[in-house]
Amino acid sequence: MLMYIKLITLSFFLISLPVNAQNKLTSPFSLTDYQNMRTEYLDAIKHNPDIVHEGRFYYSKRKLDSVNIIKHEIIRQEWIRKGVDPSAITKEVLQNAESNRQYYLQYAYFTKNRKGYDFYYSDDSKLILFNNKDLTIEYSFAKDTDSEYLHNKKIATANQYFNSNGQLKRTDSFILPSQEGAEKEITGLSKEYNVIGKLLFEADWEKDFKHSKAKVIAASDQLIQQYILNNIKRNNDGISDIQAKEMTANYLKYAQKTIQKFKNDDKVSIWFVTYWTVTSRIELKINDKTLQLIDIRDFKMQE
Repeated sequence: MLMYIKLITLSFFLISLPVNAQNKLTSPFSLTDYQNMRTEYLDAIKHNPDIVHEGRFYYSKRKLDSVNIIKHEIIRQEWIRKGVDPSAITKEVLQNAESNRQYYLQYAYFTKNRKGYDFYYSDDSKLILFNNKDLTIEYSFAKDTDSEYLHNKKIATANQYFNSNGQLKRTDSFILPSQEGAEKEITGLSKEYNVIGKLLFEADWEKDFKHSKAKVIAASDQLIQQYILNNIKRNNDGISDIQAKEMTANYLKYAQKTIQKFKNDDKVSIWFVTYWTVTSRIELKINDKTLQLIDIRDFKMQE
């Protein structure tokens, strides 16, 4: 049972940040640290009899043996953590879930430790780090530009670095959705640099936008209403105005909507509002300052 507790307690580290920096995560590791950890990990798995290499990952045989014994309990606890009613998790359900081996194999990775963080490396050139509080770091090695993605349950920060000199190329932060399937929302400061450190782009996603998402959605509904109404009349000969207006209202009521912030090369603050239905996707580009329509595009969904 002690082994079980150790295996399943893989929560992550929440960095304590001052109030004015709570929308950005920072790593306790340097780029050289990441390189050294990768080398340390690859050296550790060489000629190690405890290592089982399967797919992209390296597992500890000792951990695999333990995990296979208690895999049903691991799956059960994982589902309960995600909000599944414990009474619905029957023995038959657990047996059927065995086919999704990542539910429990993730607890058998061969890991090393640095500065209180456990870490492992995968064959897709990705280094994953975590400790027992609330932060995960994913560092991906690439030919020209490495990427660093830090996230806890609420926010995430994505950084890119030039391999040639370690210069920061781009940084963005996001508010993570509380529900699965929802979109993350860009927040804080975004900056982009060239290889010698010259600032090419900067955006403050709070200060540079004066309207709320709710107000933009309301304005967008007004802007798209006439467009939808005209389409309905054009594609339905003989339809009455009352029927067309009713169909337009139903479209606005049932279409799924997503909204994102954007700044163009002229530093104009812009909202992208997208309306999704089974048959179409309509995108509106709206000026934040004036709430006027910049552009509208209609895409038919492929059957």
